[in-house]
Amino acid sequence: MKNIKIILLFVLLFCVAPEIKAQQAREAAIRQIAAVENAFADYAAANGTKAAFLKFAAPDGIVFNPNPANAREVWSKKEARSALLEWRPHWVDASASGDIGLSTGSWEFSPKSGDAPVAWGEFFTIWKRQPNGEWLWVLDVGFDHEKAPVPKNAWKSPTITGELKNNKNASDTWQSLETRLAQAINGKPSQNPAGFVNGYENMFSDQVRLLREKHLPFQGKKAAMNFIRKQNAAIKTKALGGEVAADFAYTYGEYEAILPGGETEKGHFVRTWRRELQGWRITADFVTLIPASK
Repeated sequence: MKNIKIILLFVLLFCVAPEIKAQQAREAAIRQIAAVENAFADYAAANGTKAAFLKFAAPDGIVFNPNPANAREVWSKKEARSALLEWRPHWVDASASGDIGLSTGSWEFSPKSGDAPVAWGEFFTIWKRQPNGEWLWVLDVGFDHEKAPVPKNAWKSPTITGELKNNKNASDTWQSLETRLAQAINGKPSQNPAGFVNGYENMFSDQVRLLREKHLPFQGKKAAMNFIRKQNAAIKTKALGGEVAADFAYTYGEYEAILPGGETEKGHFVRTWRRELQGWRITADFVTLIPASK
């Protein structure tokens, strides 16, 4: 009997150990991403925004200008200015593999250091561990919203509740994730209102963070769905890229919304996904719009 108990204990440890290791890797990556995001912001304050964006961007990093473009090429052509762009992470997440993740939070802009801020907004940055172990961002985007504070050392991360045990949809690609969502939401709400709303509701994580221009972040599925229902727009999306790493993924692409009054909004979306108990769910959803004049 004693030998049987010892064998069962080893079996249990063998089964649980990979999950513990993955959770530890995720938690370590989250701390590292929060630290590198803060270092990125500190470097910008000390050396200028242009220098910081060039230093922390991956060689293949992209920004929207207004369409996806190589970040280093875009920033190298910008004029170095004395203006101060300050930001801090509020929401940080990472994959169980510990090599890719998200940092999003608020920013404020001042004409120069020491001046009062004149603009505020939200940023959304995807970070990836490079072969040498360094963290660099591979996608960065932002928009304006109403005045909001930029608290320091106040970031949070989603609560993980057993997702790492589940292998449902484990072989999905970023293309298949976006195809599944597009099939549910693309089109006019008036033609299939229940399907349109349910498409988002079924794919949103309970902890989803929804980010839309001119609005402060909507945290949680209830707040996110209240906005989706009120917007009542005909949505069309076209995925352009992304990556899946273990239980975490990000996607980006083109976005179009036809509002009830007939006005059309065009821009780009960036989303992060997590493989939860029910399958893949959206944990953060960001849309930046292209001004109508462009």
